[in-house]
Amino acid sequence: MVRLTAPDSLITERHVLTCAHVIGDATGADAAADAMPTEQVLVEFTQVPGRLLFTTRDTAITRAVGATCFEVTGLSIRESLRLLARWARLAVEELPREELEIAAECGYLALAMAMAGAMIAGRPERWPGVLRRLRQADLAKIAQPFSNYPYPDLLRAISVSIDALDPADRARYLELAVFDGRHPTIGAAQTLWRQSGLDDLDVAELLDRLAG
Repeated sequence: MVRLTAPDSLITERHVLTCAHVIGDATGADAAADAMPTEQVLVEFTQVPGRLLFTTRDTAITRAVGATCFEVTGLSIRESLRLLARWARLAVEELPREELEIAAECGYLALAMAMAGAMIAGRPERWPGVLRRLRQADLAKIAQPFSNYPYPDLLRAISVSIDALDPADRARYLELAVFDGRHPTIGAAQTLWRQSGLDDLDVAELLDRLAG
């Protein structure tokens, strides 16, 4: 028998069962019910200070729970160029003249800058093409399904990064929509793409390309 003492908010039935299993393993008890110890084991949890970090675009939530709010804004120009250079695998001083224009087209948003840099990484000849694609992206069409989304420049960068994929890779990427936003395991991706003729090594290499 396991008896737990702690502030009510910290203990649930799931925690009780977990502790019972841990204690049983630690004492070498057999899993069979008739072999379980009958003595009482007292486990005490002390109240310890802690913090919870969460993100939201609705500041009313932070006020409702009495949380301290820290607003995250866009990057400064210097921070944007540093991030762009990191993802492009260059030193900041090696960035070409398109750097400021790409940063502006990305709205100085961290994810957009990272995606733009990743499209260029190791391929410096792509700088003009990435800038041209960002400028030519049909923002009205891209943003239409996301009418309330406050960062259209990020949507532009996402659209351009998908369009820049090799056609076969792009087709496989779009097939990931079947997971409906859930991160697929490698095994699930192997099953999905096996019908497209990809073996396990092909899948691993494709996932590396998409992640890069």
